Amino acid sequence: MSAQKRAVLLVNLGSPQSSRTSDVRSYLKEFLSDPCVIDLPAWFRYLLVNGIIAPFRSFRSAKLYKMLDTDRGFPLIYHSMDLEAQVRDRLTQATDLFLAMRYGEPSLKKLLHRIKEQDYSELMILPLYPQYATSTTGSVVRLLQTELEGHQLAGSTQIIPHFHMYEDFIELWTRKILSFNPSAYDAIVFSFHGIPVRQTKKTHPEASCESMQCEHRYTLTNRYCYRAACFQTSRSISKILKIGPKKVYTSFQSRFGRNWLMPFTDQTLITLAKDGKKRVLITSPAFVTDCLETRVEIAKEYFKLFKNAGGEELTLVPSLNSDPDWTTFIVKLISGSNQFSIKLHDADLELMY
Repeated sequence: MSAQKRAVLLVNLGSPQSSRTSDVRSYLKEFLSDPCVIDLPAWFRYLLVNGIIAPFRSFRSAKLYKMLDTDRGFPLIYHSMDLEAQVRDRLTQATDLFLAMRYGEPSLKKLLHRIKEQDYSELMILPLYPQYATSTTGSVVRLLQTELEGHQLAGSTQIIPHFHMYEDFIELWTRKILSFNPSAYDAIVFSFHGIPVRQTKKTHPEASCESMQCEHRYTLTNRYCYRAACFQTSRSISKILKIGPKKVYTSFQSRFGRNWLMPFTDQTLITLAKDGKKRVLITSPAFVTDCLETRVEIAKEYFKLFKNAGGEELTLVPSLNSDPDWTTFIVKLISGSNQFSIKLHDADLELMY
């Protein structure tokens, strides 16, 4: 391998191998056993995942994944593969492009082992999570730190930790939303995946979100706070849409407990319906690929909640998936100089802004 060869790795979350209960159970065990996802003591996490969550949630989750299954498999996988193919077509021969999933197949860990055997001068990793969170991009960083112990993946290894702040990214979502004529709706909901409140506190342990005004300000100090990043994303898109704040709502979905980021999307939609908001447009800029959380949780489960509470129409804006403009953004991001980066030197982690 040429010493000047460069590798770029796109990383998405992943999906079960199939909608069979056994495959969903295996996926849930791998996903939820990650200490970055359930950041509790190892013994308690093991009992929780293997004794309660995986055995009792696998059957229900399998039914939901069955609703998502297509001839091509799950959308998160095939849209990611389509994106990979489109990006590869636009890269030079000096760059090798790879796609991996943090959980499931194609396995990120297995791919890193393969990359170790090569002689790349540079490795760039792009986790496909717009906003940084310890349970998403943080998990990728943790795995890389493990793989770097005593080994060198490439001459230099770099991670792009987040990209929600780029104008091109904001414009991508703005164009998506505008195609649905947002002015015709009574409200617009920006729904982000929820995480436990304690995980946001870890990114700024010396101060609370309230004291740092994370809901209203995004600064150098709170740039890795997931809550601050989500609200910043909503504000940025709304500003270009020229939609007043009284019509825009930011909320968090997929919660597994009360002490998760609020307000909750399901409760927000019920309140909007009871307040007479009949037509609501909902978008989820935390997901660049349609998945269980968008196609099933929002489009089916939340739609029923909204209708039962008195609403009439809940329209979901699709994710970026493999749109040509999204491909262009990825190519620009991995090809140009990127000042928002995490650089890894051996086992040491340096955060750079």
